[in-house]
Amino acid sequence: MDSDKRACLALIIGRAVNQNYQSVYDFGAGKLCMFTSSGGVDNIHVFDFQRNSVVTGSLASLYDMGTNSFTTVNMNGSSFSGFDYGTTSYFSGNINGNVVMIYDGQNSSYNTYSLM
Repeated sequence: MDSDKRACLALIIGRAVNQNYQSVYDFGAGKLCMFTSSGGVDNIHVFDFQRNSVVTGSLASLYDMGTNSFTTVNMNGSSFSGFDYGTTSYFSGNINGNVVMIYDGQNSSYNTYSLM
């Protein structure tokens, strides 16, 4: 998946732990990504300013209007894994405090995000 979608995913994973996050610093892209979001993990609504798109749903079934596809996220404590149907690829990672690391199986890359 592209870096902006991963940043949005990092925000959603962060919100599963702490509802207060509204922005993400993408270390790989060297930029701050802004969002507005509401709801909890069972009914989240995120507006992604980078992609001018909405992501809505639950962790088990997130619908991304920008890519017209679904993403699933399975949380297991501070670790997570999932599948992005838009790119037909798996991802995994962990959250430690306000830092999210995502391994993207599509391009075999490790990506780090700081939640704010």
